Parts: sequence; structure tokens; C-alpha cells
Amino acid sequence: MRSSQLLKYAVFILLIAMISGIYSAAAVPDTAPSFDIVFGDINLSGYIDAEDISIMTAFLSGENTTGFSAEQFELRSDVNADGVFDIKDITLTIMISAKKAVAPERKHKCSFSYSDEFEASCTEGGYTQYSCSRCGIEYREYTSEPIGHNLKKDKDIAPTCEKDGYTLYNCSRCEAKEKKDFIKASGHKWEKLDTIKPSCLLEGYTIYKCSVCRKIKCDDYSAPYGHSWEKQLLKNDNGSEQYYFICTVCGEKKSAAPPMPQKNGSYAGVLTIDTYLGAKDTVEFLIKHSEDYLGTKYVSLRHYYGNPHGCLQPAGFYPDAPGLNCTGFVASVFEQCGGDLSLVPSLENGLGASGSYANGFNWRRLFENSGVFYYKFYTIKEALDSGKMQKGDIIYFQPARYGLDCHLGIFWGENGHDDKIWHSIAQGNCITNIKCAQAYAYMYVIPVQH
Repeated sequence: MRSSQLLKYAVFILLIAMISGIYSAAAVPDTAPSFDIVFGDINLSGYIDAEDISIMTAFLSGENTTGFSAEQFELRSDVNADGVFDIKDITLTIMISAKKAVAPERKHKCSFSYSDEFEASCTEGGYTQYSCSRCGIEYREYTSEPIGHNLKKDKDIAPTCEKDGYTLYNCSRCEAKEKKDFIKASGHKWEKLDTIKPSCLLEGYTIYKCSVCRKIKCDDYSAPYGHSWEKQLLKNDNGSEQYYFICTVCGEKKSAAPPMPQKNGSYAGVLTIDTYLGAKDTVEFLIKHSEDYLGTKYVSLRHYYGNPHGCLQPAGFYPDAPGLNCTGFVASVFEQCGGDLSLVPSLENGLGASGSYANGFNWRRLFENSGVFYYKFYTIKEALDSGKMQKGDIIYFQPARYGLDCHLGIFWGENGHDDKIWHSIAQGNCITNIKCAQAYAYMYVIPVQH
């Protein structure tokens, strides 16, 4: 058969098929059913609901949980028709869903034409897609249900002491993963490792180690004994006699009659911390520069061991990189008032630990070894009841046991019974009631000259 005859034959068969309906142009629809598009109906349920609001909120945060392109999503989510999708559209959508508002009228009615056909996937049904020739917005008419995942076993994850085990399955058609067949965590098998006895000030506890995962925990805490004070008359190095309280358990000694501040605020015959460091007028400085400190964010010393001054940067003086830890706040005040922070024990001078003047434990070594005067109390109530604290005094909390952190701040009460401390905590630099976030064994109050 010649090629021209073949062509005529093919055309003839095609005409017969079109007449009989075997091949019909009508099988590809020209338009979708007539309806008004609901702007904000992202899940195409026909109305605005809580799921639409959730989808829109996620998209505004950078997560597209739909099959729409970003451009198409923004077209459908521009509920107030101002040309952009933003928080105003979500607010209006919430009002519409609560029947407190109505959507604004559009500039035109969408006229939909056939665009494409899409087969069903694991999670989305098959659909015919139509699009508006005027604004480009798309409409989907679903024709079939999702076909679901075809899960194949990937691997078994064994349970641990703390986490459940499970079998991981992967879908052979998409990237979905599912966890099934859970097995409960086995739980720790604790074995006693050591027992730490309590002391006058520190709690006792037992150390346990898990024989399976080797994790360590401390438990079975016992309260400190507390000091057992006995008043004794002792000779000082200069030959004078003075009464002291001596603990009969640990031997700690404290004066039975510590010096009291005079009416002018000075401490006669004792060395105060500001005098020792060469700082002046710390209280006046803080009153003048309160706005430079308050609100400065908290930074952790562990990020600044190599540069401890990074913890001494109030926002008012360091707007580009502000940050204070609790010790850094105290150190910054004394530095700004002329204090010599090189006198604080540190690794560099061989007297203390890493972190230099931004490490609270180094300040404790300073208080205990420099000869500066301090009070020692075992509770905040005891310190407040004594009435000995004055505005500007340093407060130091010693942790109750190994592994906890110390804390420093500046007493900011108007009198010795006023429960206020200025310090840097997780919420930032602030003035609160006197507190320590972790369990403490005792507290030092280190006076300054006023």
C-alpha cells in the first residue's frame, strides 16, 4: 500500500473514532464547574477552617505543607486582596472563620480553563487542575483518593535504657519514613558506685552507675549536719585576746563580734573589697548608669573562657555585642569604677581557675584569701534578719554540692532588711528578690565602703 493511501486510511479511521466517541475532544474538559473561589481555603475544603489558618501560619514561617508552588500559595492566601500575603491576611482569616468579618470582593470573577491532569500519590489524591486565565490562580478537582504508602522494612533500632526501640520502614514510592513495632526502653540497671557523706555545709549523696549504658547519677541525698558552734577565747597573732565561735565538727572559726559599719558607712579597722581593688563610688555609678545595664542579655562563661571580658559588656557601653554573666556584671561595675581586676585569682596568676575575673569561684578565692572583710550566712533569711547588708554589697552564693554553679550579685535594698538583689540571670540583667537558681550551702556578703 502506498504512503498516500496509508495517510488517507489513517484519517478515515480517526474520523470514525471521533464520530463514535472512541476519541472525543469533549473528553478533555474546557472549563471547571462554575463557582466562586474561596480565598484562604488552602486545603480546598470549600470553606475556611482552622486547618487553613495553620497552613497559612506555617507558610509565613517558611514551611510550605501544600502541593502548591510558593507563587500559587501566595495568590490563594492574599485574603484581603492587597497584593501581598502577610500577617494581616491570617488575622482576617481568623475573623472570617469566627464569622466576625467577611472577605473583601475581588476585582474579577475567576474564569477557569482545563490545565492538566495529575495522578494520585501516596498522600494526595489524583486531580484535574484548572487555572484562571486572568489571575493565574489554580483550582483542583479531585478524581481519586491517595494510594497510600508502600512501606518496606529498612532496619530495626534496638531499645536503650531510656529510648524505645522500633522498626523503621521506608516508602518505595516516596521519601516517607515511618516507625512501627515499638519496644519499650529497658530502663537503667543502677549499681552503687560511691557514697559521699554530708558535711557541716554540703549535702551527702550516693553515686550510681548504669551497668548497661554507663550513665552516672547522684541520688539519696542527705541534709548537711550544720555547724556546731562553741564560743572560745583565743589569742590573735599580735597577742591580744578575742572571742571566736569554733565549729566542733569541722573547725571553722568566725569572730564572735564582727565589726559593724559606722554611721558614715565606713568599716573601721577592716579592709573592704572596693578598697582592695581600688574601685570608688560603685553605688553612685550604678544609680547613674542603671539603664546601661538593666535588660542586657545573659551570656554563659563557657563561650568566653578565652576572652572573659566578653562577659563584661553591658548594652549601654557595648551596643554591638552586649552580654553579662552574673560574675561579669559585678566585675564590670568594679572595672568601670577603677578596680584592678588583675588582682582576682586566675590561671594566669596561678591563684585560681579558668575564666579569670568572669568566674565566680575566683572571686570566692579572693574573698577568702585577700584579707577583705565579709559576713557569712547560711540562708537568705538569716542575712536579711541580721540587717547588716547595705546597698552595693556583693552577695556570693556557694553551691551545695559539686556540679552546681555559684552565683554573684549586688545587694540593692534600701535598708538591711529590704529583699532586693541586682544581678544577671537567664532573663537578663535585672533587680529581683534575693535568690539563687541552684541549691546553695552558704552565702558571703562582702561590704563595700559607702
